[in-house]
Amino acid sequence: NIGHLESAAGIAGLTKVLLQLRHRELVPSLHAERTNPHIDFDDSPFRVQRERRAWTTGDTPRRAGISAFGAGGANAHVLVEEAPPPPTRALAPAGPWLFVLSARTPEELRAYAVRYLEFLDGTGRPASWVAQRAAEVLGVPPEGIGPDECLADLGFDALALRELTEAVGVPATPESTVAGLAGQASPGGPGGPDDPWLLADLAYTSQVGRRPMPHRLAVVTADIAELRKELRRYADGEGPGDHAHRGGAAAPATLDAVAAFRAGRLDEVAAHWAAGGHVHWADCHAGDSADPAARRRPMPGYPFREEVAWVGRWKGTQDAAAPAGTAARQPAVEPPEPRRGSSEGEAVEFRLLEPGIALLVMRDGGGSNMFTDAMMSGLRRAFARVEEDDGVRAVVLTGTDDVFSMGATPEGLRTLAGGGSRFTDVPFVYEGLLRCSRPVIAALSGHASGGGLAFGLYADLVVLARESVYRANFLTYGFTPGMGATHILADRFGPVMAAEMMYTGRLVQGEELERRGANVAFADRSDVLATALGLARSIAEKPAEAVQVLKQDLADRTLHRLAPVIERESAMHERVFGPESVGRIEEYFAKADGFRAARPAAEPVRPAVPAPAASTVPAAPVRTPAAPPVPDPLPPGPDEARISEVLYRALCESLFLTPGEVDEALSFSEMGLDSIGAVELVRAVNKAFGLDIDSVTVYDHPTVPRLVAHVRETITRDRALLATATTAAATATTAAATTTAAATATAMATATALATATAGATGTVARTVTADAATAVRTVTADAAEAAGAVRTATAPARVSVAVPMTAPAVMETPTARDLGDPGHAAPGHAAPGHAAPGHAAPGSAAAGSGVVQLPPLRAVPPAPEAVPTAGPAGQSGGTLDGPDLGGEPSFPGAPAPGPTSRAEADRT
Repeated sequence: NIGHLESAAGIAGLTKVLLQLRHRELVPSLHAERTNPHIDFDDSPFRVQRERRAWTTGDTPRRAGISAFGAGGANAHVLVEEAPPPPTRALAPAGPWLFVLSARTPEELRAYAVRYLEFLDGTGRPASWVAQRAAEVLGVPPEGIGPDECLADLGFDALALRELTEAVGVPATPESTVAGLAGQASPGGPGGPDDPWLLADLAYTSQVGRRPMPHRLAVVTADIAELRKELRRYADGEGPGDHAHRGGAAAPATLDAVAAFRAGRLDEVAAHWAAGGHVHWADCHAGDSADPAARRRPMPGYPFREEVAWVGRWKGTQDAAAPAGTAARQPAVEPPEPRRGSSEGEAVEFRLLEPGIALLVMRDGGGSNMFTDAMMSGLRRAFARVEEDDGVRAVVLTGTDDVFSMGATPEGLRTLAGGGSRFTDVPFVYEGLLRCSRPVIAALSGHASGGGLAFGLYADLVVLARESVYRANFLTYGFTPGMGATHILADRFGPVMAAEMMYTGRLVQGEELERRGANVAFADRSDVLATALGLARSIAEKPAEAVQVLKQDLADRTLHRLAPVIERESAMHERVFGPESVGRIEEYFAKADGFRAARPAAEPVRPAVPAPAASTVPAAPVRTPAAPPVPDPLPPGPDEARISEVLYRALCESLFLTPGEVDEALSFSEMGLDSIGAVELVRAVNKAFGLDIDSVTVYDHPTVPRLVAHVRETITRDRALLATATTAAATATTAAATTTAAATATAMATATALATATAGATGTVARTVTADAATAVRTVTADAAEAAGAVRTATAPARVSVAVPMTAPAVMETPTARDLGDPGHAAPGHAAPGHAAPGHAAPGSAAAGSGVVQLPPLRAVPPAPEAVPTAGPAGQSGGTLDGPDLGGEPSFPGAPAPGPTSRAEADRT
């Protein structure tokens, strides 16, 4: 009787029955002294075992039934019948025999050898030796152990009896005596050193009844004494004998171990096995007439490393290392004691607390609180009780500390996606909390997903845990949201946050929702229920009728807004449900089932992420401007050691392990991690590295090394994507710079044409430009118009210095639209303010005669109505010259005032 072991309860019951069959005794059930008065056991074939007695039987074998009932509806019943008595065996064949022993570490292998030594030494030992072992178990002097006193009178309880059995190698019962135990192992008796089958059975059991481990010892021996000798040599750290083999020796490169075993070449097989080779022991013994009657027999158990495992002690050591001053937060309201109406053993537990608060706790046997039939029935019954009880003022709905609700069951999702049902068939999941006449406060201490999350958000008030994760994973299964989730998620979390959760399906921690302004209350996980109860207490203190009237009005508004949303979501389901969504559901839950069965899924082959291509910039035909700044390379991401550190810490917190106890060779399932633990593990990884990997990733990569590699690959992929995007931005900047260079070259060509045209001019300003030059300028400015816009966008207007051969010391300026008739400019023949007089350099411009002209960017402009046409050869009309944009900066700063400003003045000139 060891209490409830949850998922191990069934195997505990089976073990208890097997022990009773072995010892042929019935043990009493605890706390059964007073039976149920409503059951007439005297008139039934059933009895409650309330005392220890011999298990007697007639001609029929002993049988027992074992029942295991899960709160979630998983029931099992096993019938066990005692094994028939083994047939009498003839004399054992002559040896030698191959005895094998292995352990996970050298220290444990040495301890294992010592256990076998004690086991073998206990066969045929005198009563004084047994008395010594008994005294050690009880912690008393050996002289206090009477050889003829029964062990129960000496003070042996069940634990002490087990220890004595292991010490002496024969079963010890409360009625056993020291003398009797010594007699059971007397020479020639079963289990004694002269038992002809002892060594054969030990060797056979060591081969077929033990799993091989890395550190190995193999002994080929013909008698017990030689086996003891080799075990003692190993335990004392001495070298092996002639027929002992230890791990590390070179095994034969090719050895048919089965053929060698059957041929009697046991030393070869021993060396091969000790060096790590595989031997199929069942094939070695199949059809072999040499040992047809070798049997398994009880042998010493594995020397597991003992450790302190008190609940909470590991957590306490971790908390002790927390920074000073971080005292644990106390909840604002302690949960009240149940007043009446408590129900146990159902999927939904109903408790009526003072003062008028109904506490509904969803707690199914599977730990996921999915929408099973039992869960739905339990919720309906609980809320029906709320309506029937006028004493209820407010309702608090919660789940376990780990899970609030994970939504629909796999079977329900398959049926829904296959068209066999609709979510509107069960309106309670999206209307039930709204239609409750009392305010409902949902305390989501644990995780919630999909429909389970939406269900909780329909409460009048919602409290989420900062540490828990919440997920709208509808698209993960290949279909659009239902249950009005598109409305209630947007209402509670905001439209942007809700859209992100529905599109990505990623796990979102409560603290992120709080940071992004979700419209619900938040608390630390340990305080969520207390916070919800505090809200309920405040509501319960208000006038009941007024509270219910307000609840109905507010709920009616939500139901009114919800009706068209349900219609739209149903229509979307009609469009997306089908084989694809069913297939995605099957794939998802196949991975989950494989994880629970510790069958790692095959690692998917991912295409390699191509490295970002290096961008090339075409060479400019003229002087290349300064290159735009290249983004700094991304800093290196976390290495595998850092990722392993995060995984180790999360595993240790979830499984109450120390880092040294994490075995990377085991799967997460073998280490004890369940599906909720997988969510916790992924949450820690996502938080540490800013990822959004799914909890199903733990199913696909079920060991620490594989998950570390996957996380590293995911980070590398995301960083490669960022690098590609950054490179694309740099390429765009470079392209703009290339456009700038081309436009600059065009401007330089224009300056050269103007300079050449006026190279021989004299006087204050060149008033006439040849038609050829004007045509060139007009063409250049028209072609450069589009490039000039790109120039101004990519870079600030910059002056370009161009070396031009000059024959006259002059600074030129093309007339602008403002110059042609703008009264604000200087009169002909006079230097404009801020411009240099003929023969003098304007401040900031090139000195006269230096051969350098400064050009701003050019833009084409339409001719002004009164623009002066230039005279070309043979009286041809020339073009209108203009340089800068309509903003009016002179094309050639530092030039003198322009010439004639009207046709009349031009004629006079």
